[in-house]
Amino acid sequence: MSSTPRIPFQIFRSNNRYLSRIEKLNGQYEHFCTNVVQKECIKKLKSWYPNGKAYLTQSATAGLMMAADSIEFAPGDEIIVPSFTFVSALNPFVRRGVQLVFVPVNKKTFGPDLDHVRQAITHRTKAIMIMHYGGVPCASHQEIIALRDLAGSQHIALIEDAATCFGSMIEGVPLGSMGDYGVISFDITKHITSVNGGLCLVHSNHDHPKVAQVYHNGTNRTDFERGSVDFYDWHTLGSKYAMNALSASILLAQLDGATEVLDHHQKLSRLYSDHLEDFAQQIARQVYPSKHMLSNGHLFAWIVADAEEQMALIQFLGDNGIECHSHYRALHASPMGLSIGKKTGDFTFTEQLPFRIVRLPIHTGLDSEDILRITSSIKSFYLT
Repeated sequence: MSSTPRIPFQIFRSNNRYLSRIEKLNGQYEHFCTNVVQKECIKKLKSWYPNGKAYLTQSATAGLMMAADSIEFAPGDEIIVPSFTFVSALNPFVRRGVQLVFVPVNKKTFGPDLDHVRQAITHRTKAIMIMHYGGVPCASHQEIIALRDLAGSQHIALIEDAATCFGSMIEGVPLGSMGDYGVISFDITKHITSVNGGLCLVHSNHDHPKVAQVYHNGTNRTDFERGSVDFYDWHTLGSKYAMNALSASILLAQLDGATEVLDHHQKLSRLYSDHLEDFAQQIARQVYPSKHMLSNGHLFAWIVADAEEQMALIQFLGDNGIECHSHYRALHASPMGLSIGKKTGDFTFTEQLPFRIVRLPIHTGLDSEDILRITSSIKSFYLT
């Protein structure tokens, strides 16, 4: 049996600051019921997301549920969505009875193809969801802003699924900040995590009062906390979307070292690119839509020829102690997607992509020697 240590696909980054934050909660009931820790998190996050209103949530999915509850959907309304995304992004809208209209993936960025998004707009379109895959923008800043302006002119809400994008920017603008609603994930699979948690960013000024009610079980509790009313009452549909104090404490500790983590991920991503440069003509890669962007290095993936090569490479790396994975399937072709969704455009590449992606390890537990070992193993796979 090999003595070479196994390289895991992902790890949880703990530190003394994390343990100290958790210890502060011990016996402090007021920290759980007054949102002290959550408010401290929001204050720190303001430096990352200076515009709009920020709500800490139990997950990025909860943030999308807030958007679904806040938009005034009517029977027959449609939402244009990417087929290549995680299923939890769509469930909130299906629950509201909104018709899904799937669009294919952009062959370079792996986000939705914005040309097909524009072509899918009809008088029934009430919302558009764009998704930035693996911390990389789905399109250029100019294209996203043009889509936002087009949607706004037709009273269509633009929802930005930036779940994997904490720290990613384009033209100096944080991903998640360009739509009417944006969500960030702090799930355990993300490099900045609260174990379970997310952030909902709201940029539609007219939606702020309702979103605050949705966030607090559909009540005007925010008005009560400000002292503008004597009691709070039930006004609209909502739920308990707020992040709890324990998760917020973990996030606070993670945010203390966020810049260093991002720098490390970006360094690893550059090392992968440098070591595998000779294979760039043989194996496709996600393409950045702009020179003026900063990726958070959340994900590093190769696009191989087909499913057979994908499984063979994953197996080969696994046999060499390196854990790698494929990714989610196209949702328009899922049993649920086939039964309730519509689609527009050519989905050939979208259907192939899940069977061609190989995601490589990238986390704070890795160093340059680990990347050299991984890339050397990949080269061995193709050269033997």
